[in-house]
Amino acid sequence: LVENIPGAIWSVDRNYRYISFNRLFRHGVEVMTGRPPEVGTSVDALLSAPVAGFWREQFDRALLGERFSIDYPLQVRDELRHFEVSFNPIRSEGQLTGVTVLGLDVTARKAAEEVLRLQATVLESITEGVGVCDEQAVIIYVNAAEERMFNYAHGEMLGKKAHILVEDGSDPAALHAEMWHKLKEHGQFHRELQNRRKDGSLFHSFVSVSTLTFSGKLCAVWVREDITERRKLEQQLLQSQKMESIGQLAGGVAHDFNNILTVIQGHAGVLQLFGDVNEEVAEAAAEIVLASDRAANLTRQLLTFSRQQVMQPKELDLSAIVSEMAKMLRRLLGEHIRFHLEMDPPLPFIKADHGMMQQIILNLAINARDAMPHGGTLNIRLDTKHRPPPADVNPSAEAATYICLYVSDTGCGISPQNLTRIFEPFFTTKEVGKGTGLGLATVYGIVKQHQGWMEVESEINRGTTFRIYLPAREQTALVTEEPTTQLVALNGKETILVVEDEAPLRLLVCNVLGRLGYRIIEAKSGQDALLIWTDRRHEVDLLLTDLVMPDGMDGIELAEVLLQDRPDLKIIYTSGYSAEMIVRQENLAPHAEFLAKPYRTQHLADVVRRVLDQR
Repeated sequence: LVENIPGAIWSVDRNYRYISFNRLFRHGVEVMTGRPPEVGTSVDALLSAPVAGFWREQFDRALLGERFSIDYPLQVRDELRHFEVSFNPIRSEGQLTGVTVLGLDVTARKAAEEVLRLQATVLESITEGVGVCDEQAVIIYVNAAEERMFNYAHGEMLGKKAHILVEDGSDPAALHAEMWHKLKEHGQFHRELQNRRKDGSLFHSFVSVSTLTFSGKLCAVWVREDITERRKLEQQLLQSQKMESIGQLAGGVAHDFNNILTVIQGHAGVLQLFGDVNEEVAEAAAEIVLASDRAANLTRQLLTFSRQQVMQPKELDLSAIVSEMAKMLRRLLGEHIRFHLEMDPPLPFIKADHGMMQQIILNLAINARDAMPHGGTLNIRLDTKHRPPPADVNPSAEAATYICLYVSDTGCGISPQNLTRIFEPFFTTKEVGKGTGLGLATVYGIVKQHQGWMEVESEINRGTTFRIYLPAREQTALVTEEPTTQLVALNGKETILVVEDEAPLRLLVCNVLGRLGYRIIEAKSGQDALLIWTDRRHEVDLLLTDLVMPDGMDGIELAEVLLQDRPDLKIIYTSGYSAEMIVRQENLAPHAEFLAKPYRTQHLADVVRRVLDQR
């Protein structure tokens, strides 16, 4: 046995002399020293002093009665070999008389262990989760990343069923059976899953599963990637693409739609301002104007939301806007809802877009109405607050003055799980056909554009309160009178070149301006306007031109040509199309005005007179 064991065996006495050895030891020593060992020879006689000293230290340790092993690297020819050397004391009649040594070449095993250590290090270091389960779904291995992913402590997942990890809206046992069916049929299984952590929270992962045989059993090994952030980014990308599509659709529709609305509003305005009509007809005209305002508001919402709406901020009195809308809101809410309006004038001005402020009030009022189908109370209040904005708005800002718009209702309220999503685009709790999911998202976007913020409180069956904070200006607003429906001191005698490709709109504008005393020259396109300009350039005081026209020359290009000939020419651009061309306002002529469609007759008259009076 000693001669045929795959290792070197030798014994020494208490004086470090060889007692016995097998032929593998003899061969090894002869290779290393050039001469074979002999019984009775001292270790010192065969080995160099440092090496002999090392071995004597090990023998002394064993001669004290200790059994132990050491790892002994040895350079054999051109190769470094590793030996596991075991020391065992020899006892004779109760005395320690020597030491038996067994040396085994473990170079191959050490190399295999290194590979295993490397593999284990890699498995524990990678960010993907790795796990193994048997055919009964019992987990027999997981790496550190898998434990971290599911918030389990080290070793806590072992022995548990893999079913506890899955929250996929289906029977986990059925999913496990499906996985094994595909593994046995195709050798692999891939799936995106919703998973449940130890604390109950959910996340998304993508798993790739294959098979292996371990301890004679067929097992499934998986690699899991946490794709929660990827899914969020994908959702954001889809949302961005959706908004881009909406913007393209809205921008394309807005031009024609706003032209139509301008004609509707304009003719109703003509009845209001120039018509000698009875009270009933006047009221009908006012309703037409309000209805067209609401129609235009939908287009503005889409354009605002898709960031294609041109914002025209001015010094505004928010209390005047709320007062102006109060009559319409009372009609909009219906008789079953009580409406209270409370303000503390004079309030500071805000710098804001007039139409966008109307959108905020209108959208919040409509939401409140829908939350009170069986009646209730809507309260709108305006006051000032001196406070710093929240940290998520501007963490370094100091306290400042804000106008606070309170809109509260006594309706059905919003559940906590929905409260965190109410500003998401297209999220709505209303029935199909009764809500677009754009209202609050639009309000949120407008408030952000105006450097403000929103707060909301709600309780089921107790109502909802929105608080909107907008930066106040130093100037204080004055109490204003109700807007008049008569054109006052706006008549003129100048000549206006009106360039508009839509015939009904062109006729309306020319009719209104002509009634105000202006001399009108009509053109149906940019090219048509150039032909007229050749003969009548010295008559024209103002160019009122649509931006988008069909004959290859838009309003900007037309204005550039005419300004080269008459640098003093006054310009008003108008359009119902709010695409990128309009946003690039640097292309517009200096000191020119932009009149967005749809516009009321009074507003057209105001802008024309203001531009003509500019020096």
